[in-house]
Amino acid sequence: MMPVADPSLSAHLLVHLGLLSNAMETNERRLVVRVLQNLPTVRRRLEGHVLATLMTSSTLPLAQELHPLLGATSGKKTSSNSSSVASGAANSSPMPPTPTASATLNSFAEVYLFFLSAVYLLDAGQASEANVVLLQVARLIESLNSRILDPLLARCYYFLGRSAELQGISIHPPLMLAFRQAALRHDSETHATVYNLLLRVLVRSGQVEEADKLVQRSVFPSQVSGANHARHLYYVGCIRAVQTQYPEARRALEEALQKAPHGRLAAGFVQAVQKLLVVVLLLLGEIPERSLLRENFLSSALRPYLSLCQTVRLGDLTRFQQLLTEAHQRFDADRTLMLVQRLHQNVLRAGLKRLSSAYSRIPLTDVQRKLGLPSVEDTVFVLLKAIQDGVIGGEIDHHGGFLASASVPNPYYTTEPQESFNTRIVAINALHDDCLRAMRYPDGVKKTAITSEAAPTEEEMMEEYLEAEDDLGF
Repeated sequence: MMPVADPSLSAHLLVHLGLLSNAMETNERRLVVRVLQNLPTVRRRLEGHVLATLMTSSTLPLAQELHPLLGATSGKKTSSNSSSVASGAANSSPMPPTPTASATLNSFAEVYLFFLSAVYLLDAGQASEANVVLLQVARLIESLNSRILDPLLARCYYFLGRSAELQGISIHPPLMLAFRQAALRHDSETHATVYNLLLRVLVRSGQVEEADKLVQRSVFPSQVSGANHARHLYYVGCIRAVQTQYPEARRALEEALQKAPHGRLAAGFVQAVQKLLVVVLLLLGEIPERSLLRENFLSSALRPYLSLCQTVRLGDLTRFQQLLTEAHQRFDADRTLMLVQRLHQNVLRAGLKRLSSAYSRIPLTDVQRKLGLPSVEDTVFVLLKAIQDGVIGGEIDHHGGFLASASVPNPYYTTEPQESFNTRIVAINALHDDCLRAMRYPDGVKKTAITSEAAPTEEEMMEEYLEAEDDLGF
């Protein structure tokens, strides 16, 4: 039984084909961009038999190869929503007929239908077939040699990388070739897309040094979409975090969050960036704000990281080991396990600071028990290292077997409050001066005031000069 066609899908596809025909005639790139902006909506409603019907007039060999594939997968994807579409069609006005193939399809329309077919196969679980089709579509777009199809070529390589990742295969050689060609053709969008795909492949395979060389020896194009820029900053943040360059990683990740779409539109990407940013902030010795971890679409995904922040803040090493065991698979899936394991020293330092500020004297056995260290000897080594690094102040009494914390100096006995108060006064005065400089006078006030005052003549100037001499007593 033929699945019921979605009338909105048919209307969307016909409108898009018309826009692509106009783009081919007028050579306007904005029409292609307009079509691709509706790709998320069309992608959710794609049906194999509708695409096959539209491609019947195509004479390219790829169209003949796609017909059996679309027919075989049509039932798999439309079975879940065919009943809802049918019920909606029964209660609505008479449904427009399934789109029939036009007399001829121009090259832009054929490429777009082939691209949609590959995306449909990818969503239907046939990643290998989608990979083959996407490679042929990319070659077809390059053979047309039309610059207005550059956005479609960039999307094609994006889904090509996705299909290869689902299959677990490497497409490094074609990506490098596309990277060079896009740079030579000054195709910024394709250049940025392939650049991000290469970084993703290298980072996910653990080749951080190779990814760092790619970042240092190549220039990321500036005139690209915000999504591509955000992805690039995220991968740069991943590289810098692994290389222990935490300040640079923090800047890149925070900028990636600013450029990413807000809300649920890019929830998965925002979650990935936020998870890595939380760990980087903890490695820098900072505790993230609780509000960042309790947003509606982030709370469930970031729950282990909220527990991690609480553990690091308390300095509880035993609880940290328990959390690391319980959420090991979660951290490993998020690819933050290696960075989380580096927090061991941060937890120790936080616990030592808490004990040092709470007790003037504390036995070494209590320090061992509270920090969860294996022996007193290890506790002594940890305390000596912390005192040497300036984490805590104090000394160890080996005969008495306790840690004597140094007394915390009262800041009000120093000039620190005076300096802080003076800094605030200087800042307020600078703000006041800036506001005065930025004040705008009404138009024409200064000119009117200047022109209303008559310029002094030479006789008046001479009289003023003589009067001044008389006043001096000459």
